[in-house]
Amino acid sequence: MRSSSSEDSKERDPSDTISQARIQHLLRGANSAAALRHQFALLGAEAAHRLTLYRLHFNPDQPRVPAGHPDGGQWMNAVT
Repeated sequence: MRSSSSEDSKERDPSDTISQARIQHLLRGANSAAALRHQFALLGAEAAHRLTLYRLHFNPDQPRVPAGHPDGGQWMNAVT
């Protein structure tokens, strides 16, 4: 049979158990917040990348063949 020591009583102290539970809860929340912040950063980077690609490959001022022609809607070379 084990005898009670001061270390055993500290481990079983209800206030210490509650404190440890609160600390663990706060740490999980902090990790979740960090993960969420990271996900938002990744989304922002992806959005910036897609916007850059969109801007590089589409120029609304580039001339197109009129809709009534067989090649209608296709890009055409700029007339100089």
